[in-house]
Order: sequence, then structure tokens, then C-alpha cells
Amino acid sequence: MTRAKVRERVSQVETQQWAGRAAAKPALHFYVAHKREIRCEGFYDNASGSGLLFEARSGTLRTRRWQVSCGTAESAICELCGEEEESIEHVVLSCPRLEPQQPSGVSLEQALGFGQTGPSGGAAATSDGRDRGAVTAIIDRTKRRLEVWRSRDNGVGGKQ
Repeated sequence: MTRAKVRERVSQVETQQWAGRAAAKPALHFYVAHKREIRCEGFYDNASGSGLLFEARSGTLRTRRWQVSCGTAESAICELCGEEEESIEHVVLSCPRLEPQQPSGVSLEQALGFGQTGPSGGAAATSDGRDRGAVTAIIDRTKRRLEVWRSRDNGVGGKQ
């Protein structure tokens, strides 16, 4: 077996083990469903929005829905708009009180950067025809929305 084949096989086994361990954790259900391989994601930096993006991608963002499931809040209704349950999807895509708004037709998967990275981990064109710049703009918009959401002054998800 060649060195390249050995590396490829090791990578396959590591990916299978990683996916199996992650699938066993309920909080990572969404993450495992959309992240198919172990690799660096080029859209993370040291900004607070990147940390919040990671939390949203991994299903651990401390939304009101998350707080209710942990027994630390009684209502999951968004305290900013009062219109819907505050979930990751609501915060990232639809809360009318958070800026900037996402473009029409953006899915949660796109907004969180799943399936939109090129070989180097940076943004790539998507299957729906959005170019690299549009993909990067969507992810950046998500990070800004999450930062605005975090800056609200109302509990676990707010200023810490």
C-alpha cells in the first residue's frame, strides 16, 4: 500500500470515528448532519462573532429555547421581538429586531457556512449559484447578527 493510500485510509477512519462520537451527542445533531469531513473552516477569526458562529453551528448557542431545555428560563419566546421562539434559526435568519437582515432565500445551512467551503477552507461558490463573495457576505452577516444578539442585555445569551 502506498503512503498516499495509507494517509487516505487513516483519514477515512478518523472521520468515521469523529462522526460517530459527534452523532452520540444530541447537541451536535445539526452539526453532524451538515459537516461531512474534518477540516479547517476559513471563516473563523478572533472576533466574538466567530465564537458565536461556532456555537450556532454546533447547536450550543444559548438561545431562549436552549435555556428552557436546561431549566434556566420559563419561556422560549424571543425577548427582542416577542413573535417567535428564540431558536438558532430565529436568531440567525428571521428575528426582525436583529440587523443586518439576511437576503431572501438564504437557508440556515448557508447562513452557518455548511457545505460552502473550498479545498483551502475558505468560502466557495454554492450549488445555488452564489459566488464566493456572496457566500462570505452571508457568513459575515451571520456573525454580525450573532454579535448584535449577544449584546442585548437580558440574561444568559446577553452580555457576560
